[in-house]
Amino acid sequence: MEGIQEKLSNLATNAFRATANINLSTWALDAGHRPSIISAIVKYRNTQLLQQSSIDAMDIHGGRAVMQGKETMLPMFMREHQSQLLLRVQTY
Repeated sequence: MEGIQEKLSNLATNAFRATANINLSTWALDAGHRPSIISAIVKYRNTQLLQQSSIDAMDIHGGRAVMQGKETMLPMFMREHQSQLLLRVQTY
């Protein structure tokens, strides 16, 4: 458990940060602002958080990935969405 404790805490922290980022941008929209810069920063930052969370999840499930090979759920997710994530980051 101690080997994955840090990764699990990073996953929880990233989820909290992403939620806080979304709350910030929706608060600005509710207040009547047009937060285009804030929205772009939130989208960029949440993309980074998703990438880091995906890497941490891969580290947690690494033993299973070694045993099952290509049939694991997380590598399929990473292969399918990695190009989309990179395209989103490069547009900023």
